[in-house]
Amino acid sequence: MQQFLIKNINYPEEARENGEQGVVYVQFYIEPDGSITAISGAKGVSKALDAEAVRVIAAMPNWTPGYNHNRHKPIKYTIPMQFRLG
Repeated sequence: MQQFLIKNINYPEEARENGEQGVVYVQFYIEPDGSITAISGAKGVSKALDAEAVRVIAAMPNWTPGYNHNRHKPIKYTIPMQFRLG
């Protein structure tokens, strides 16, 4: 997952010009079929950075689904995504 994020995040030009940086927390569900749904910014920094974080999560390939008591269940994840200007 980390390698996918590193390869696919594009720092938004608007955020770069405004000097915006920080941590965006993105929430989503992994469904029983492994698909990613209900993606939202739980805690954001700016519209540009939040939108980029949501875009990258939406582009991720399917995950291995979680299970409980030998049944696949939707699992809620929250991922912090660090945006830092060099």
